[in-house]
Amino acid sequence: MKRLLMLLSLILSGCSQNSPMSMPLFQSNTEHNENCMDMRRFKVLQVLEFNHALALECNTGELCVLNPVVLLSPMRGVDYYDDMIVTVPSDKCAVQYGTYQYRTKDKRDKTVPRIAFEYEYSASSEEELAKRFYERMDDLRYECKLSLTEEKKYNTKANMKKCDCFVDYLTEAAVSIKSGKEPEPDMKKKMEKKCGRVPSGFWD
Repeated sequence: MKRLLMLLSLILSGCSQNSPMSMPLFQSNTEHNENCMDMRRFKVLQVLEFNHALALECNTGELCVLNPVVLLSPMRGVDYYDDMIVTVPSDKCAVQYGTYQYRTKDKRDKTVPRIAFEYEYSASSEEELAKRFYERMDDLRYECKLSLTEEKKYNTKANMKKCDCFVDYLTEAAVSIKSGKEPEPDMKKKMEKKCGRVPSGFWD
C-alpha cells in the first residue's frame, strides 16, 4: 500500500511540511504550508475503489467542465458519490502527493495529480502538533482497513488486526524518533515480524 510506505518515509526523513518529525515545537501558527495549492472545491466525476474519486477542480462554480481533473484521497466520515461537490475544510488546503494514472473510456491514458487535504498552517503548540500526528495515524488506520474491506479475499478479522498492529508500530517508531532515537534499520521487516505478513500488494 503506497500510503503506508509514504508515511514510513516521512517518519524516517522528516521531509513533509506537516510531518511531526519536521515541525519544531511551538512553531508560529502563521507559517504557511508551502505545498498548498490554489484549489478549494471539486466536483466528483467517478468514485473508484477504496473510496478514492476522480474529480474536477471547481473553484469557479458549477461550470467546471474544462478544469483540471484530480484524484481525491479518501477522507474519514466522507463517502464520495457522483456529482458531489467537495469543499476543502476551512483549516486545510489541497496538497499534491504524487500522481495517478488511468485510462479513459476512449482508451486514452491520463495522468493526474493525487490530492490530499493537509493543514494550511503549522501547529501553534505541542498539544496541537500531537493532535495532528495522531489524527494522521487514525487516517492511515482507516485507509488500511478500507483497502482490505473492499477486497473479499483479504476482508478478515486477522487482516484488520494487522492494520492496527502496523499503525501502532509506526506510532511508537515516530514517538521514539521524535525523542531523539535513531530510526531502526529494516523497519518493514521488523513490522512484519511483529504484526505478520500482509497480503501481496499491501506495500505496493
